[in-house]
Amino acid sequence: MPNFNPRKFSSPETLSKIRPNLLLEWLKPMRPYFEQRGLALPPPDSAQPLDFEKLARICMEPAPDMPAEFVDSLYLIHEMAHPAGMDAIIEGAQAVGLSFDAGPEPTPADVAVQAWLLDRRLLENLHNCQELTRPRAFRYFSTDADPVPAFDGPTDKQLAGLEGRLCAFYEAWHRGKGTRVFAYRQPPVLRSASDEGGSNLELRPSEWCFLVRHGMPFRRESALENGQPATVF
Repeated sequence: MPNFNPRKFSSPETLSKIRPNLLLEWLKPMRPYFEQRGLALPPPDSAQPLDFEKLARICMEPAPDMPAEFVDSLYLIHEMAHPAGMDAIIEGAQAVGLSFDAGPEPTPADVAVQAWLLDRRLLENLHNCQELTRPRAFRYFSTDADPVPAFDGPTDKQLAGLEGRLCAFYEAWHRGKGTRVFAYRQPPVLRSASDEGGSNLELRPSEWCFLVRHGMPFRRESALENGQPATVF
C-alpha cells in the first residue's frame, strides 16, 4: 500500500467532522489499543465527548503495535473522502445491492467510514478502480496468437497462485512481505480509426487490467515510545 501521511487526515478538525456514531463504531474494534495509549472511548449512547486532540495525536504518533486494520482503514477512508469518492461509493453500493444509508447531509468522510463498516472489500475495490486512472506504471504483454484467444478473467485460484509467485519474487528482491493482485475488466470503448477515405469509429474490445500491490524496501523512522526517542523498523 502507498505511503500514508496521517497529517493529511488525522487532525482534530477533520476527525470531528465525521458523524459521532459512525466515528465511534469505526474505532470500537481498536478500543484496547486506544486505552493502552490513554484514550477512553465513550459509550455509543453517552453524551460524553470524544477527546479529538488525543485521538489525532495517537494517529499522528503511531506505535509499533498499532493494529494493521486501523492503518488500512485510515488510508482507505482518507483516499476516498472526497466528492468523487463519495459518488463512487454510493453508486458502487447500489450496483452490488448493498443497503447503504448515508443519512441526512452526509460528508464524504461519513460515506467513506460507513463503506468501511459495511463492506471493506467494496471500499478497497472502488479505491483500486480509482488507482487504475493514475497508475505508477503500466506493463503491457501481447500474444502472437491469431485470433486472440478468449479470456473471461482469472479464477480465484489463479490469482492466489499469481500472488504467491509475485510474493516470492519481491521477497527475493528484499521487499516487504505480502502481495495482492486485483483483476478488473475494462468495458469496450469507441476509438477513432483513420483510413484512406478519412476516419471512422471502431469498437475497441474490452481489456483486463491487473493491479499489483506489493511491499517496498524496509526503512527505519524515528518515533516516541513512552515519551522516549525510539526507532520503528
